[in-house]
Amino acid sequence: MISDQLVDEYLDAVAPAWCAMDFLTFAETIDVFLYDPLIALEWTELHTLPMLDTVAVKRLDSRTVAQLLHDSPSVIRCLMHYDILMAKCARLGTAAYLRIFDFYQDVLQALCKEDVFAKRFRNIIHAAEQVRGMVGRLRPSSPTVARALGRLANACYNLSYGLYSDMNPQLVYDNLGPYVRPDGRLFVLKIFHNLKPVELWPETASLPVGAIDVGVQLEGVTLKVDAATHAIYEGDQVNGLRGWWCEADGKALPLEAIDDVRQRLEATAVAVYEQVKQFNFEKKKEFYCFQKAWGYKKLYDVLDLDWRPPPAVLAAARGKSLFTNWNIPEDKKQAVTLLCQVFDPRREVPAEAFKGETD
Repeated sequence: MISDQLVDEYLDAVAPAWCAMDFLTFAETIDVFLYDPLIALEWTELHTLPMLDTVAVKRLDSRTVAQLLHDSPSVIRCLMHYDILMAKCARLGTAAYLRIFDFYQDVLQALCKEDVFAKRFRNIIHAAEQVRGMVGRLRPSSPTVARALGRLANACYNLSYGLYSDMNPQLVYDNLGPYVRPDGRLFVLKIFHNLKPVELWPETASLPVGAIDVGVQLEGVTLKVDAATHAIYEGDQVNGLRGWWCEADGKALPLEAIDDVRQRLEATAVAVYEQVKQFNFEKKKEFYCFQKAWGYKKLYDVLDLDWRPPPAVLAAARGKSLFTNWNIPEDKKQAVTLLCQVFDPRREVPAEAFKGETD
């Protein structure tokens, strides 16, 4: 049985994280609150619930599922938020909402060492021995190295939004940590994976790397990671970098090779954005469904399911305007209270969450 304490911890993490965003910034791009209600019923009945059924039939354990969902707590948390939101928009009942919640919290419990919902802004998946091993590989740093790594990270960030839309860039990046060392310094593992989704973007096949891992040790810097994937660093990461290493596809990426990789990533980001800018509204909705579905591809492949969005999902979005009936208060405190109700798997979305509706 799912405890109220566990659900409350989830809501305490997710609602403030979502309220920290300015949804107006997504008005011309992609926002799950505007897009996902269009496909909520079809997605939940033809994608989410069959996935849960098949995982049970094949008896996949939660740690394996986490690995197939990219071993990224930020990815898994977002899939959890989105799937709960769509089931609730479809009004399929609390049994369905709680089942989805339970599935994802089990996966997060199997992956995370603590703070599974990032309520305390920690993104911890490594044991102490693993952290010691990563710290042991660190090389001396300098501001030059820090700037090169920063430019590489920015290139990956920029590419992530083009590849997967504004709602799914976490399929590329996550910040794992902070791991506080005995001397007070922080170790953080920055991952940039899934850089070559050739099923969505065939041109990424020519990229020299598909995954980049950057280990850094920082002094005088703090890190918080919230439930909506936001990594908030405070402090001077350039002059505070005390050690580093960088790997591409599991092999060391030397400093002298970083610029070439970065430039290739930047060029691909520009090419992808040029294509996205040409999408009309119908194409944008359709492609968003594919971008969303791609996040489950590794799991779906193991489940022997077609990862692509079901035709009924695409048909549900076709010809529809954005869902703009949300009534989220501008006041942040009121918005947090309402979003707790919107994401709460124990209840339906309240009528006051929508314009012009009453109980």
